[in-house]
Amino acid sequence: MATESFSWIKSGPINGKTMYFRADAASTPLWAPVIVAAAASGYYLPEVATTATEADQKVIGVACGPLLDSTNNYCNDAAGQSVRVCVWGIVKCKVDATDNIADGDMLISYAGAGYAMLAAVNEPSGDTYVTTEMATCLQHICASFAMALEAATTDGDVIPVFVYGARGTRT
Repeated sequence: MATESFSWIKSGPINGKTMYFRADAASTPLWAPVIVAAAASGYYLPEVATTATEADQKVIGVACGPLLDSTNNYCNDAAGQSVRVCVWGIVKCKVDATDNIADGDMLISYAGAGYAMLAAVNEPSGDTYVTTEMATCLQHICASFAMALEAATTDGDVIPVFVYGARGTRT
């Protein structure tokens, strides 16, 4: 069964800097990593959306409020509403803990939208300088957006993380 740290905090950062963005679609999950999406027609500022891309380098932070749909834990219930995003600091984040997460582990976006996961940053094995493991390791380092501040062992756990900011797409 999934657990939630700091369960008395219903929305917002634990301690950090937040920015408001327009949501590109309804139902942005609370505590989900989000990416910057293109602005809607007639708007100048970018929007945010969840991602279903593992190690997405466009993650800007974690959606942290407001909690408009407490039944489903959504930050918004219609496209175009404002979503509060923690871009730096400590906030809760929903994780997939298929691979156990320990304190201090780097986190990346997960292939299931709305979750973060453990970044594979272990030392590559093998004698070849450029290996698949090395490429994955580098991709995950570039895509990491947060550090776990608590261990997680169950899919769906909500743990405190330190968001250290977006780095943007590498070419």
